[in-house]
Amino acid sequence: MAWSDLVPWNRCRDIMAGLAMVTVSIVPAYAQIGTPVSPDEAVKLKAALDAQSVASAPYPQDLMLSDGQVLAPSVPLYDLPANVGVAAAAKLRFARIGDHTVLVDPTDRKIVYLVS
Repeated sequence: MAWSDLVPWNRCRDIMAGLAMVTVSIVPAYAQIGTPVSPDEAVKLKAALDAQSVASAPYPQDLMLSDGQVLAPSVPLYDLPANVGVAAAAKLRFARIGDHTVLVDPTDRKIVYLVS
């Protein structure tokens, strides 16, 4: 008997297909959390914020970059540049945390959109 006869390939295929569907449904939700930003606006927003030379706060291991996560007072918030052109982000600020850029509601310091 060959080793391939012992592996339930049909079951492996079903599991992999299920994982692929879960991944496809989670990624858009993680990329766009809270603030409606169109794909075109997201590209403009990322380019405008990547061009900003601002300090990056250290990335605490216990920090989850997700919708509603409250940033510590030690994380600096920056004004959005005028050329962003995203109406939904007009009253928001941005922060750099490690390699990530997030949009933040300055009134409660909650993350509302993960830019990168």
